[in-house]
Amino acid sequence: MLLRTIIGTDMRDGMRRVREQLGDDAIIVQVEDLEGGGVMLLAAADGSVPAPQPPAAAPPPPERPAPKRTGPTADRAPEPAPPPRMGAERILDRVAEALSFHRVAPPIAEALIDAIEAGDWANPQQALAGALAAALGFSETPPPAIAAPMLLVGSAGTGKTVTLAKLAAEAVIAGRRIGIVSADIGRAGGLAQINTFAEALGTDVLQASGPRDIQDAMIALGGCEAVFVDTPAATPFVPEDVADIVKLARAARGQIVPVFAAGNDPLESAEAAAVWREAGAARCIVTRTDTARRLGGLLAVAAAGLVVSDIGVSRAIAHGLAPATPARVAEMLLAAPGVPSTQKRSVR
Repeated sequence: MLLRTIIGTDMRDGMRRVREQLGDDAIIVQVEDLEGGGVMLLAAADGSVPAPQPPAAAPPPPERPAPKRTGPTADRAPEPAPPPRMGAERILDRVAEALSFHRVAPPIAEALIDAIEAGDWANPQQALAGALAAALGFSETPPPAIAAPMLLVGSAGTGKTVTLAKLAAEAVIAGRRIGIVSADIGRAGGLAQINTFAEALGTDVLQASGPRDIQDAMIALGGCEAVFVDTPAATPFVPEDVADIVKLARAARGQIVPVFAAGNDPLESAEAAAVWREAGAARCIVTRTDTARRLGGLLAVAAAGLVVSDIGVSRAIAHGLAPATPARVAEMLLAAPGVPSTQKRSVR
């Protein structure tokens, strides 16, 4: 692990220098404001990196015109003062604090900062929500319900079976006729778990041990308005696992929907998202945002090209998912326990 101290004129300049000197996978460990302006970042990276280049001369700060002084006249009362707004520099600083704490990769952080600088915002939450919508594709409008069968896929422990139950519960609450298929019949206790959920939802679970069984199950569930398939645990970095999922999806004529845990390593989450996207996935679900301390993996998945349609916000089955709107994601990033707000902002 290599550690390097980097000084920038502001947070954006500092993150750019981190990326240039340590690469896209660098992690910002600590940020400290310098007296007289500028920031000092302590960054870490694995492996060897190129020798640092001499720092470029900092551009002089732009001159700010003196405010025009106006006063009331005899024939017109002064206009009421607008509501207080947070200054642009403090907004950027507050957002940068949150992105640093959540270990957001420098390229993603830079894209968000650029989007914020391109707009006019009243506060950090509004600014970050706007940036998430512009730079990463988070949307206030939830994606339409998937009509094709939905195959929940993911590594062991991501919560895909519980997520399936939450999706099925949403469909039942909406008055849709559902069907559930379990292709994860080899896992000890897996079938019993999903049967328990299905019983609570008033439906049965069809079992499938391979593509042929999946085809038969789809025929049997032809009258359902929403079909959910629980798949065996699949590691995206094992080609055979991914190939098996693709075969099941083709047999079901369904859509692959990866499930990620929010607290996973951001770089690994991004790599996994890229694999599933290549396999045909277009959207995904991120679980455990209510329990994860850092959410860099959530943004990494979105930056890898998958639409994050839903996030896990509760352990409850009913209403345990929520749409991943930019406003909700921004609120979580800024309100996470431990996001520093003092002058010295350590993310260790």
